[in-house]
Parts: sequence; C-alpha cells; structure tokens
Amino acid sequence: MSRDERIVIRIGGDMSGQFVLGDNNVTTNSAAALSGADRKLLTALFDEVGGQLDGQLEDHPDELAEPARAQLADLRVAVLATKPDVPAMVRVRDWFALHLPGMAAAIGRVVVHPILVRVVGAAGGSIAAEFQRHFGG
Repeated sequence: MSRDERIVIRIGGDMSGQFVLGDNNVTTNSAAALSGADRKLLTALFDEVGGQLDGQLEDHPDELAEPARAQLADLRVAVLATKPDVPAMVRVRDWFALHLPGMAAAIGRVVVHPILVRVVGAAGGSIAAEFQRHFGG
C-alpha cells in the first residue's frame, strides 16, 4: 500500500474475536488439541465417574444400566473428539438430569473441567458460543 492510500474502518456496537488490518496478513486458527497428559487426566476422571455411576445404578432398575453406560460412553466420545461435540454433551447432561439426577454433579464436573473449557475456548467460533450458552463460563 502506498503512503497515499488510506484505510478507513468503523466498527459499531459490541465486537468480539480477532480483527486484522494491513497488507499481506496471514492468520491461522486451530483448536488446542488434548495433550497426552490431558487425555490421561480426563480418562481417569471418566473412570471415576463410571465408578460413581455403578454405585448409583445399585439403587435403580436394571433396565437403566445399559442406557446410562451408553450415555457416559457418548460423553467420553464428545469430550475426547478432535472438535468437542457440545450438542452431545448437552444431550448427556439432560439425560442424566432426567433419569439419574444423582449423577448430575459428576457429569457437570466432566463438562466444566478446566481442560475441556480450555479446549472448547480454543475451538472458538460457534463451538465456544454454544458451549457458553449451555454451560456458562
């Protein structure tokens, strides 16, 4: 751009996110991948929640066991995915709130774990917005 050229920009209202101005800019955006240590910690958390689920299921009908374990498996997949699957997290949270409310706190601990919150935030855009809409933060 020559010295005689000017760029005029007006932004009104609230703005969030990145803004890039100038010539020949290159931007990249990538989600923060789970490190091996992060995966190990989340796996241990899922094992702990699975143990709590087994304890809760002792006081409930047998027909609840299979769907409850399937829901927990779905949550594991949603959390450990390359891009966190927020709709699946919401579905699982809501299922447990309806069918096994005693597990709500344990499921909540997984969903709002600092590692997951960091990864969702790094994913940015609609994923982070949807997560914030459903889980706060």
